[in-house]
Amino acid sequence: MFKKYLTLPKDVWILSIGTLINNIGNVTSPFLTLIISIRLGYSAEVTGLLIASKTIISVIGVSVAVY
Repeated sequence: MFKKYLTLPKDVWILSIGTLINNIGNVTSPFLTLIISIRLGYSAEVTGLLIASKTIISVIGVSVAVY
């Protein structure tokens, strides 16, 4: 079933693994939200502001890394 994928070029594999690693990092946002709101006791507004700031900084970081 997956034999056709074994013949893909090395560049495709590198991009796929890089995308996988990058997307694993995206899983941290829900957990960070829970930790900030429940464990640390911040309000929903502060938690939303912090997570939005993290997202904006991530977008800036990715765009700078690409160029």
